[in-house]
Amino acid sequence: MIFNSGDKKFLSDSVDEVISSYAKVMQVRRPGDLEAPAFSGSKKAALTVIGTYPIEVKILSPGSLNEKGADLVIQCGGQTDISENDCVDIDGSHFIVSHVNPHVFGGVTTHMEINLEKDVSYGS
Repeated sequence: MIFNSGDKKFLSDSVDEVISSYAKVMQVRRPGDLEAPAFSGSKKAALTVIGTYPIEVKILSPGSLNEKGADLVIQCGGQTDISENDCVDIDGSHFIVSHVNPHVFGGVTTHMEINLEKDVSYGS
């Protein structure tokens, strides 16, 4: 079935509404240019805040998380600006995006499943 642009917008908006109903959000930060290294330290990238987006946290067993190679799996809207290696903050915990899996229906990305790994540089 081929959807017109109005149908595609309806699909995307409907999924976004469901995800927003969970009332949980993430802040996405993206590494930018490398900062100048300190004499005794290593290089690290400055982080730019990309945005705050609604999410649904998927409840998975430890075995399922292990199979995915993730500490947490979330879902977000299909138009969310997020990429692998972005940093994500959720409820004071810090993660790094290890995999982005877009879900496409009728020619539109309705939502994305995101695998997250704990950001050990924060000790969380």
